[in-house]
Amino acid sequence: MKIIIHRGGSEIGASCLEIQSGGGARIMVEAGSELEGEKARLPQSADFADAVFISHAHPDHFGLACGVRKNIPIYCGEITAKIIKTASAFNPKFGGGQIPFSVFKSGEKIRVKDILITPFATDHSVPGSCAFAIESGGKKILYTGDFRSSGRKKNALKFLVKNAKNPDALIVEGTRIEGNGSAIETEFEVEEKIAEALSAYENLPAFAVCSGINVDRIVSIFKACKRARRVFVCDIYTALVLLQMGSLGARVPQMTWRGVRVLSKGEIFASQRRALEASFETLGASDFRKNVYSRGISISLEEIAACPNKYLIKANPIEAIMQKCGMPQANIIYSMWEGYMDEKFDKKRRYAALSSRNPFWKIHASGHIAQNGLFDFIGAVSPKKLIPFHTNAPEKFREKYPDAIVGEKIINV
Repeated sequence: MKIIIHRGGSEIGASCLEIQSGGGARIMVEAGSELEGEKARLPQSADFADAVFISHAHPDHFGLACGVRKNIPIYCGEITAKIIKTASAFNPKFGGGQIPFSVFKSGEKIRVKDILITPFATDHSVPGSCAFAIESGGKKILYTGDFRSSGRKKNALKFLVKNAKNPDALIVEGTRIEGNGSAIETEFEVEEKIAEALSAYENLPAFAVCSGINVDRIVSIFKACKRARRVFVCDIYTALVLLQMGSLGARVPQMTWRGVRVLSKGEIFASQRRALEASFETLGASDFRKNVYSRGISISLEEIAACPNKYLIKANPIEAIMQKCGMPQANIIYSMWEGYMDEKFDKKRRYAALSSRNPFWKIHASGHIAQNGLFDFIGAVSPKKLIPFHTNAPEKFREKYPDAIVGEKIINV
């Protein structure tokens, strides 16, 4: 087999690989948009692919999937398909929810000509993430996708190691290869720290800044809310993602639960309502649409303003909500990658302004495996060839693995 790294070998973002077999099969693994730097584009060879495989629902892995030719099947897990369709409906640049996915289950083998692909569930900051074992001509490649060892699904990594040992090549993410450097590693620590932050400012309203598809984080925030006797308030998009995860068997907060309310009315949330009205049939969300505006589920800003310290709000824009509710100050919990606070991402310097005027907590656990855990994983898998991917510092791998393949775009296996 031949591995072609189109992008992602020396950056975090724009992930795109190609695998070619000796029998003429060609698959693309990931079709990601860039996080920074040069705008990502699908390679010309994508037009001749037999299939595309997406590991999980982050834009730097699926963001260009809407540009794949319609006759080429795009494979992903059921949870990933639901999240991408929902994210696309609320953000049209990802295809408006119209991508026709072919859905697989973890452990289910998929044959594309003479290539056999087996997805394995992994633990990442978005549910439904998968690694891929790719086999052809007696050779095996293991592609990890993004993963961690410190989330709520620790057994997933053990299962992957047990079933994918000794590959001929390991394409492994190295987001955190430059060092561990995090005081908070687990979701359980996140929950504890958020509960402490809420207790420190009991008389202030609270806001959580996090991704609506980081479902483990939403669970941590909700549990911290329960401990602080606060109501968790979210936007329409987050409520819909949680509903879809619940429909697939996940035990995650639902808008019908006691202690959960949804901001679905008012001018500030008009754009999300328009997105829902345009896509609820495509998303199979007719019942959700009917219920999300109902009494006991929907909450108004006027209700929040009457007793603001009763709530933790996960909705944007924070500044507009604070102004509408007459909140001079709020307790703000930032629970995402700290890099998003940098001016190149936060061009209007919103977070700088919020942190200068309010109690501001950075409480985050990475969705990516720390350096020590990464080394343990590589040792347990014991690959013949090691190929760093999804990393800004691939050369750091050579400090421990001198034979790591760095800087090569085409690798024969």
